[in-house]
Amino acid sequence: MQPLFDIVWVDAATHESALDLMLERPRSRISLGDAASFVVMHASGIEEAFAYDRHFRTAGFRLVG
Repeated sequence: MQPLFDIVWVDAATHESALDLMLERPRSRISLGDAASFVVMHASGIEEAFAYDRHFRTAGFRLVG
């Protein structure tokens, strides 16, 4: 049975990119967890998110769910 999702551990480079993203968008008030998700998703070519969080939509992802 294949897993439904992959767990991606955040390395130092991804963490730094997520912090940079948060600093670029201070008014959006995204969390570090969301910012790290955006970095990983963009790097992986993921365009859809199973989420109810408006931050994913404003980051350019199509919401599924």
